[in-house]
Amino acid sequence: IRDDLVTGVQTCALPILGAATKRVAGVRSVHLELRIPDPDRPHGAGEVDVIALTDRAVVLLEVKNWSGEIDLVDGDLVQARQTARGQAPKPVISKLEAKASNLKRCSLSADGVELFEVLSLVVMANGNAELSEAVMAHPHVCMLADLKAHLEGLLAPLDQTSEAELLRQEALLGRLATWDVVTFDGGERKTGDLIDGDLPEGWSRATTKAVEVRLERGWLGTVVFGPLLRVTHQQRDGTTREEVVQPGPTLRHS
Repeated sequence: IRDDLVTGVQTCALPILGAATKRVAGVRSVHLELRIPDPDRPHGAGEVDVIALTDRAVVLLEVKNWSGEIDLVDGDLVQARQTARGQAPKPVISKLEAKASNLKRCSLSADGVELFEVLSLVVMANGNAELSEAVMAHPHVCMLADLKAHLEGLLAPLDQTSEAELLRQEALLGRLATWDVVTFDGGERKTGDLIDGDLPEGWSRATTKAVEVRLERGWLGTVVFGPLLRVTHQQRDGTTREEVVQPGPTLRHS
């Protein structure tokens, strides 16, 4: 698959954060890299690293791999090395809170139901991060190693959500867009948006949920005769179709 079909690379911290979030008591499901529509931008959506549906709240988590001194300035996180270089700090906590607000607006718009409990939490994943006392005291910031205890502490005072409402919230999260993912042998993953115009003829993102491409011939047969591919399409309606294609000596999706 051509490397330029996707944009962006998934950071290794995301699956680690996702796995850590699943160990928190009361977590029903964990979603990576969902995009929450921003009603104030016609074509805009804000990506959230991890969204956890718990039995008491929906939790938006942003992972930061910052190292060195980290302080709290005007209510938001600032990395000392950024300010030392003269770089203007980018909002982190406030930006995540805005995404939480947009999720509430999505709930009202889509289902006419107010989403009462939406929490935001910035998780520092780098063990070399040096958090100031103000950062450590902030309820919506924690180290990855402290995630379980910290998040369970935030959730404990909240009322439990009804089963019917949890099912509605799960369906709401299921309607949010996500990135396309390309997985290679060996486990390498690339995430981004597949470019529709570069997909092979007959491939449709609207009707196809996933595509698996396998070499039918061994390495020697591939070298001598060229690649022979078995392509399995998993459709969004639950059906599966297969095709065997021989693209020739080179592979190119165009």
